[in-house]
Amino acid sequence: LGRGHIEFSGHHGTWMPNDKLAQVFDKRFYQELVSRSWVPRQPSIDDPLKTDWTTGDPNTDRPKMMLHTDICLFYNIEE
Repeated sequence: LGRGHIEFSGHHGTWMPNDKLAQVFDKRFYQELVSRSWVPRQPSIDDPLKTDWTTGDPNTDRPKMMLHTDICLFYNIEE
């Protein structure tokens, strides 16, 4: 819950700064969703159709990440 692992899902990161906080689903999830500027990224060169969303520096070892299913709760995204 709350994080992606490149080996298992192909996505890397959490929506909070650490794994412990990312495993708590509370109002902070929605605060992060609406208060940050999320931009699409392609985490895999091998699969260009796989896209997730990031904010801040995507090249850090702990990038903030949300999936389409998260982002579409607040934004109208087009595929």
